[in-house]
Amino acid sequence: MLRFFWHVRVRLRRARVILLLRARALRVGATVKCSIAPDVCFGRRVSIRVDPRTANEFTVGSGCNVDDDVRIELGGGSLVLGDATTVRHGCVLFVRGRLTIQGPNLVQHGATFHCDEQITIEPRAVLSEYTTLVDSSHFHDSRGGWFLDELKTAPVVIEEDVWVCAKATVTRGVRIGKRAVVGANSLVVKYVPEEHLASGVPAKSVRRTKGASRCEDPSPCGEPYAELRSLSLELDECGHSADPT
Repeated sequence: MLRFFWHVRVRLRRARVILLLRARALRVGATVKCSIAPDVCFGRRVSIRVDPRTANEFTVGSGCNVDDDVRIELGGGSLVLGDATTVRHGCVLFVRGRLTIQGPNLVQHGATFHCDEQITIEPRAVLSEYTTLVDSSHFHDSRGGWFLDELKTAPVVIEEDVWVCAKATVTRGVRIGKRAVVGANSLVVKYVPEEHLASGVPAKSVRRTKGASRCEDPSPCGEPYAELRSLSLELDECGHSADPT
């Protein structure tokens, strides 16, 4: 009996979200192409705002959970939550570009996404509490205009099995490689190699993560190996063998 009432509540909340979303879009002259799986569970006070005269897409896959007090702002973009994605309470998703969380993924409470171009979260990546992902930045120019009107964007990609720890910030143009870990309170401004721990402000690669697979090609593993390979090629060109035997 309890399971029956739970299913009824899930369906009622889903219907309410769809109804409110379409009504708000109609009121401001916007459009929303909406596809929400029947078993998606929405929490209380989920808020969805649609900017006037914009065209949007909102897709939520099977088994997703969108918890209490999540705020979604659609400003002419596409939001895709893949199957089995969980977005914890208090998260903010501001979407003017294409934000794709492929699923399964866990986005912990208080996380913020600011998507003006493209943000992609690949399967099994986890974003911890109060993380921020932003694919744009503002700048001052010589004309003296308001810097909020000046915008640069570049895609952000979080690859498979990445763990971004609490209160870390990932900025525009960053790609974080598979199975990498970003330390708490870090500011990531450049590429993080796969299976590496990055930490600091700005974040730097500290070491390979525990359990990382051995690197078969020495060149990506560090500069010393690249220098040895270069030296070997130079010796060969001079007519000497790089092999001491």
